[in-house]
Amino acid sequence: MSKTVLVTGGSGTIGREICTKYSSKGYNVIFTYNSSPIEAQITFDLLDSNKSNMMIQVNLTNQKSIKNLFKIIKKSYSTIDILINNAAYTKNYSSTELLNISEEEIDNIINSIIKNTFLCSIEFIKQVKTSGNIINIGSNSTSTLNASNLLYIACKASIENLTKTLAINYGPKIKSNCILPGLTLSNITKSSPSRFTPILNKTPLNKLCTPQDISQCAYFLSSESNFINGECIKIDGGRNLYS
Repeated sequence: MSKTVLVTGGSGTIGREICTKYSSKGYNVIFTYNSSPIEAQITFDLLDSNKSNMMIQVNLTNQKSIKNLFKIIKKSYSTIDILINNAAYTKNYSSTELLNISEEEIDNIINSIIKNTFLCSIEFIKQVKTSGNIINIGSNSTSTLNASNLLYIACKASIENLTKTLAINYGPKIKSNCILPGLTLSNITKSSPSRFTPILNKTPLNKLCTPQDISQCAYFLSSESNFINGECIKIDGGRNLYS
């Protein structure tokens, strides 16, 4: 029987690569998207059509919406084996701009990272029958302190501690690990490479993280490693060594 993985934020660059990685390994892939049906369809079309795949539009900042997501999964699949909490929202704010950030935007960032990850994790744990894996996507910015804004960094730091407490409280049934990518190659970074030269200069491997680097680590942690649990693994080519 094929195993099943749920990936949140499957229409984005990293989420799409994670989805296709698991699909290539024979998994049924379920992924969520919020406001990009065209991008979601692109991801879906890349999956193995011989498997039972599903894309579901979900508001991941709303508990009722998340509960409904897992009801759909329970009706459609006999089991769910892996949850990858990838979805998140952020926006570039300088330290000065952040002094005037709106309450609505604060909620958007916090809810899309902390609330989303927590709610999906507890619903996943309730639905797992025998054993399951949670992989959270964090950020190496918790070490380098260099990201879109300091609120984002604080939220990603909380994901590291959530990862560890999930491992402590729900083992041995659940394994929980976190991936901390560095700046990742994307359409944005490709379009303005000179902007990121200072980061490359502080990266011993002198290159950016790729979506493939992240998907390979996620697959290893969930499907090839039996005894790694409660860990937060940096994938940044050594960038964090300069923090």
